[in-house]
Amino acid sequence: DNSIQNNRFLIDTANDYDGAIIINIALNYQNHSGAVIIGDITVMDNHFLLNDSHAYAVLYKENSIRWLNEGSVSIGSFIFSDNTLYKNNNGNNGVYFIGSLTHLNNDSVSVDDIIVSFNTVFDQTNAAFYLEQYMAEYWSGTTTGIYGEILVTNNTISSSVSSDGIQISQTNICDFQDDASLSIGDCHIEGNNVIVSEGYAIVFYMDNIGYQLQDNASVLVGQVSISSNVLSAGNGLLVDYYQCGDTLSQDSSCTLGALQIVNNIIDSTENGIHIQQFSYLGFELYDDAVFCLADIHLDNNQVESGSHGIYFSQLLLGENLSGSSVCSFGNLTLDDNDISSSGDGILFTDNVSSFRLGNSMGGNSVVSFQDIQVSHNTISDSASGVFIGPCLFGGENNNLGLDSFMISNNSISFCSIGLELEDFSISDWCQPVIKNNSIDNCSIGIILSQSYNNLIYNNYFDNSQNAYDDTDNVWNVVKTSGRNIIGGLYLGGNYWSDYTGVDGDDDSLGDTLL
Repeated sequence: DNSIQNNRFLIDTANDYDGAIIINIALNYQNHSGAVIIGDITVMDNHFLLNDSHAYAVLYKENSIRWLNEGSVSIGSFIFSDNTLYKNNNGNNGVYFIGSLTHLNNDSVSVDDIIVSFNTVFDQTNAAFYLEQYMAEYWSGTTTGIYGEILVTNNTISSSVSSDGIQISQTNICDFQDDASLSIGDCHIEGNNVIVSEGYAIVFYMDNIGYQLQDNASVLVGQVSISSNVLSAGNGLLVDYYQCGDTLSQDSSCTLGALQIVNNIIDSTENGIHIQQFSYLGFELYDDAVFCLADIHLDNNQVESGSHGIYFSQLLLGENLSGSSVCSFGNLTLDDNDISSSGDGILFTDNVSSFRLGNSMGGNSVVSFQDIQVSHNTISDSASGVFIGPCLFGGENNNLGLDSFMISNNSISFCSIGLELEDFSISDWCQPVIKNNSIDNCSIGIILSQSYNNLIYNNYFDNSQNAYDDTDNVWNVVKTSGRNIIGGLYLGGNYWSDYTGVDGDDDSLGDTLL
């Protein structure tokens, strides 16, 4: 094990790849066997004055083990904790960590945790921390790997220059065959305080995870938790999942744990939470291949943004399946968020080519979704409170399931448009339900444009224009006992502030001008 503690480093250099601490381990076994043991590396309680240089505090780069045959790899934890970094204004990261394990055959692999915690960073041009979990490419035979967790917690980053705060990548876990397998621990990005004048406070990438697996190969990834962070930046949080579980065949499988974005406080001049890509997830599945993605939760966040509050710009899920392949997705929930934005409060992409679920399936393949829910959110002072754009949901001969789609119990006020669905029709699989929402003081309460067979009931509308509907939707349920949105004893239709009819039997439901 190696420990670097209680030092003061002064770096004043123009060289791009200098660093106070440089770690470089590159091993090529040329198809021979061997036992690789790398102990823990701990960097703790140090001060780094980078003095406007191009240097890194820690450069862990080009660390690779490759072409190992019938051997073993054991790599300890990397711990960067309780350090202080000052003034790196010329373009490189404070900590840069990247490694790779490639072309392994019949090997056993163990990699421990990456821990970055309780550090303080001032004036960093590029991301203060760029951490990329060990890439794993071209594994074969009985190669079996276990990776530990990524823990980025309780760091304080303050930068008055153009900068990202924290950037985490899980990438290039790909090209496995035979019985090769890898299990990856959870990722926790929690309790950080990030203030950057421009850029993103936090960026999380998961790209090419479980890409091109065949012959019973498998990849299992733990949950990702981005929680309890306080972020002030040009853009708050960027999340990107791309080509995960893409091109699987011959009984191979890829399983991704839950994504939880919860309890964050975000103040941004642009987007608050941007799900930039959820693209090519569960794509090109053949034979009996399986892809699973657990629940996605965006809950209890406070977002104030100059553009969009919560923005899904691309959702391409479960496409081009054949044979008896299976693609399953858990719940997608946006619950109890408090959003104020100059753009849209909650925006699901407005481009049909960017919103496709369960398209192009053949044979006995199956795509299943559990519940999609937008509920208990408070949204104000936005262009649209909630906007859901065109969606291509399913196609011919599809075995596709969606348990429910619901927009409920939201409070939307002082927006140009409270709630808008545009060219959104998924009733062949389930009937979307819009209920128990309060929409008031908006120019238009609700717009349903080319969106068919939605059920809208027990909502409160008090706006300059309450509704626009150019298609066939259902605006009430049959009279049913139950407390309605204005305190009456029955459920039926909606409350309309401009209703001029009469309640003839005092049941809080209008009886004329229906």
